[in-house]
Amino acid sequence: MKTSLQLPSLPSAIPNKEITVPSPSVACATGSVLSQRNMHDVDKIFDELTEQFHFAVPELLGTTRDSRRIKLKLELLGSKGGRFVDYDQDYLAFNQAFFFKNLYKCLLALENTRKCSLLKACPAGLPVLDIGSGAGTFSIAWSAIMRSYTPTIELFDNCFSQLTLAARIFSVLDAKKIYYRCEAVSPRQDYSRGLRLISYWFCEQDDHALWSHIATKNGFLGDCAIVIDYPNVIERIISSLCRCFHTASFSFEAELVRRHRLIINEDIIRVHVVLLKRK
Repeated sequence: MKTSLQLPSLPSAIPNKEITVPSPSVACATGSVLSQRNMHDVDKIFDELTEQFHFAVPELLGTTRDSRRIKLKLELLGSKGGRFVDYDQDYLAFNQAFFFKNLYKCLLALENTRKCSLLKACPAGLPVLDIGSGAGTFSIAWSAIMRSYTPTIELFDNCFSQLTLAARIFSVLDAKKIYYRCEAVSPRQDYSRGLRLISYWFCEQDDHALWSHIATKNGFLGDCAIVIDYPNVIERIISSLCRCFHTASFSFEAELVRRHRLIINEDIIRVHVVLLKRK
């Protein structure tokens, strides 16, 4: 069921390979962030997005004691698995800590995998389902870099506050055909065909039985999927799903320019991604 949100004022056939890339250089692309481009550049898109968000959702650029607490906690415990954040209560603090960092990661991953043969083998026009979308960083990056690929994007999360923030952000971007589903994500349920965007969802799952279930029992992952997560989680995804999916994994690293360090509060961004296509 697609939920219409009000916008209140908020306070194995293909081998795995590892690639490291330098910080993206600025290309001479111009125009709207969500317009089609001949060239895509991570830094330029990130600049244009953050400029819009600075005026429309300025609270994302803030830093609080809660956001620092959540960042420290997840950086210490996140890769060990499990859910450590109460998103209903701490959604704003979480996004102050990680929204721009995760957005840059998603842009970096998509820009450097969009020409991968495995992703290009996925038919254009498939609907996109963003699993555990949160405030929509993966969908925002997808809209900026792969807009011509798909007619619709559906953000799927069980936190209404996260989806409300996502809806507010997408209204700023004037994106079309964006839908929101506010309910618990169930790996044991069949969803529509299409492409899945999944960012740091697997690392929060502590039900070990679901891995084999996802691999063999249903269409949870659709026709193909792009998954961003911790390296140990990526390795487990590949070992669990390689019988049913072609896989290609990548690691990217970028040294941030000074203006982005001030926003993200990091010097270097690293992102680990696996592409999956059902056999």
